[in-house]
Amino acid sequence: MPFAPRTPEVSGMKKRMFVAVFSALALVGATQNAAAQGEEPGAGRFEVGFSPFSWTWFSKGDTALQPSFKNYALGVTGTYNANTRIGLEAELGRGIGLKQTLDFNNATFENVKIPNSWAYNGNVVYNVWGSDHRWVPYVTGGIGGLTVNSRTDFESFGFLNRETFFTQNAGAGVKWFATHRWGLRGDYRYINITGKTGDTAPQFFGEDQNRHGNRFYGSFVLTY
Repeated sequence: MPFAPRTPEVSGMKKRMFVAVFSALALVGATQNAAAQGEEPGAGRFEVGFSPFSWTWFSKGDTALQPSFKNYALGVTGTYNANTRIGLEAELGRGIGLKQTLDFNNATFENVKIPNSWAYNGNVVYNVWGSDHRWVPYVTGGIGGLTVNSRTDFESFGFLNRETFFTQNAGAGVKWFATHRWGLRGDYRYINITGKTGDTAPQFFGEDQNRHGNRFYGSFVLTY
């Protein structure tokens, strides 16, 4: 028995059903979006950040024994917003030494792996126009420490022991909050490493001299 051809009524019914389903889905999406927008985007009292994208470059010192080098880093931050303008932040970062070319003591060394390190800071954050907005530009600064691990294959560069240095940092960045629950952050930080004194001070980081670094990172932010 041959199939009956589709009538205009059947074709029109399918079109109306498609339009109805599409309209219902659009309405649900609009309702969810409106509900999400019920809370204004911005930071809460607390923020927790996770940084999988961080790059630190340390500039060359004043002598041939103080080469420039770079590290990849992972980090976490915790911020307490005392009010919409002022926040107190703690940072913990893990520097991952990368293989690179070093110019050390007037010689070039290839495929040198920099020792791993830990960085920890306490900072004050000033939110330029408040943290209760979708876009939150800020400036920040603080103090902390940098602990560089020792490694036997790095002794030839005059770095014999695990060393901890006093650091200061200052920088700026911007946070973008999709909702009142999460957002993204981009940050630049200038880092000053205070040199150590004495016969055992590692010249790689500057004996009696400060070293300087620049860090760029991006992170995910959860806020409560």
